Amino acid sequence: MSRIRPATLLPFVFVLAALAWPTCADRTAGGGAGASGRPHRLLLVTIDTLRADHLPWHGYPRPTAPWLAALTERSLVFETAASAASHTAPSHASMMTGLYPAQHGVLENGMSFGDDALPLAALLRDAGYRTGAFSSVSFLFGLDLGFDRFDAPEPIDEAAARAGEAFERYRSAARTVDEALRWLDAQGETGAFAWVHLFDVHEWMRDEPVAADLAAVGAPADDAHFRYLASTDAINPSMAPQGKATLLSAIDRYDAKILAVDREIRRLIEGADRAAPGRTTALITADHGEGLFAHGYEGHGRELYEEQVAVPLLVHATDGSLVGRTADLVRTVDVFPTLLEAAGVAVPTLLRSADPALGARSLLPYARDGGRGEPGRLAFAQRKPGYPGGMNVSIRGQRYKLIHRPEGKDAFYDLQADPSELRGHVGQDRDAFHRLRDVARRQLELQAAQAEGRAARPVDPRFATELEQLGYTK
Repeated sequence: MSRIRPATLLPFVFVLAALAWPTCADRTAGGGAGASGRPHRLLLVTIDTLRADHLPWHGYPRPTAPWLAALTERSLVFETAASAASHTAPSHASMMTGLYPAQHGVLENGMSFGDDALPLAALLRDAGYRTGAFSSVSFLFGLDLGFDRFDAPEPIDEAAARAGEAFERYRSAARTVDEALRWLDAQGETGAFAWVHLFDVHEWMRDEPVAADLAAVGAPADDAHFRYLASTDAINPSMAPQGKATLLSAIDRYDAKILAVDREIRRLIEGADRAAPGRTTALITADHGEGLFAHGYEGHGRELYEEQVAVPLLVHATDGSLVGRTADLVRTVDVFPTLLEAAGVAVPTLLRSADPALGARSLLPYARDGGRGEPGRLAFAQRKPGYPGGMNVSIRGQRYKLIHRPEGKDAFYDLQADPSELRGHVGQDRDAFHRLRDVARRQLELQAAQAEGRAARPVDPRFATELEQLGYTK
């Protein structure tokens, strides 16, 4: 049984609010193995750097994820999901806590939860679940609180790397899934929660794709695919000096990586279900997207456009009990209450954002009685700290979005009329602009109020070489 401390009350930042999720009376013993309807296997699968609009069920014409696309027909699918950060560790920490980066304090890769955090794994372990994390990178080890086992590659040794010794920047999806399945098989009839993090898509720029995967997604991209990308404003030759050929090659490499990960997720879900037929629930999402030269930027972390923060999100139950599709706005902070409700574990009274529209909510009601989102729900995101111009943040509702730049000019978008965020101006929607700007400013004020009392630990120097090799410090 894990030792769990109450979350620290940070003055002026949050307000206590009882949430409309299961109470302690909803718990049953046995860690998910009883007859309460809880899953025997609970999975959180996160695909690093996967933007939603490169997936078939989001309208993409290439077969980048055929198995997942078929799975969406038997799943609860969210077409408009927003990440809390365009950077890996903060985004994952938000999924694990239902809180935004300023609240949980993990603002950069390599940072750790403080001992006073109350993440998902700790709550599940306290309820009797065995908990395992299987990460393809070591720098996420700081999110290990509550896990019985945290399996990740060893950090890259700086001296060895400088000496030219061979090393792996990350662990492949195939090897990470191997470790996860071995652990799941060993849990027997005990309820088990596994977080499986897959990093291959992140490395589309550095790794040579498999030729068969390139061919399977339709590479090399032809003029027809280029016209599709241009019609959605997702690509433009003027965005990179190398021109059209370089841009299309980047798209080919990225899409081939998605296909490779799709195969491994199939192996993971089918393997978990074989050990517990009809008793597995998996939530599959991404931490953030990727620029791919949209808005003149190929990576992530610096920007907050939709290609950076719009992610896929689906929930699949192998007993077929979770089916549906919605375009309502949801957030990755909603992962935390969703998985707790799926597990039959009480969601505690949480420290919530002072703005109720930002508070995390379980997504499972969408599978019951035609559940719908709350009017006025908002999604907040922030970029990686340290870039010139300060801490830019974004705030969006179902239709309107603001990118708030405290040291620059704000950009305001009508995503219904301008989904590619090319015309950032207030226009006739000043009321929506001012409302979103007020929320963004309040969130930044709360961040400033909390800064000195943040409980999270700083970046661990053990991960410095890995972060450098993965391009995070350049």
